[in-house]
Amino acid sequence: MQNVLKIKNIFVVAFIVLGLMGASLTSAQSGAPSGRGMGQGPSGQTQFSDDQLEAFAAASKKVNEISVKYRPRIEQTQDRDRALELQQEASNAMVQAIKAEENLDVETYNAIVQAASTNPKLGQKIRKLMEQSQHSW
Repeated sequence: MQNVLKIKNIFVVAFIVLGLMGASLTSAQSGAPSGRGMGQGPSGQTQFSDDQLEAFAAASKKVNEISVKYRPRIEQTQDRDRALELQQEASNAMVQAIKAEENLDVETYNAIVQAASTNPKLGQKIRKLMEQSQHSW
């Protein structure tokens, strides 16, 4: 049960992070929107390779660590501007953690999060990969 809550927490953190960075990514894009849905990765991808899922599991661990580091700081600050600044720092750190993994980019990470939230088999596979990666670290 605790593992399920941990996985859900990572997914929630991922949505928050990617939502926070969405505004900055949107303003940075000069082209037209891609039109892809949240459940699809690059080129409408809905199937993911084992390498991508392993990279996702590793990145999720890092994203969770960053969330654990920043959450108390954000919650404790009384200054709204400082809280937003800390949220942006956390978001940037999470994006860098995702990009640092081979076979993974933010768009694919997001697509895996969305797919796993609606596909129990994929969610179970990711949980197993995350458990395996915890034992190897």
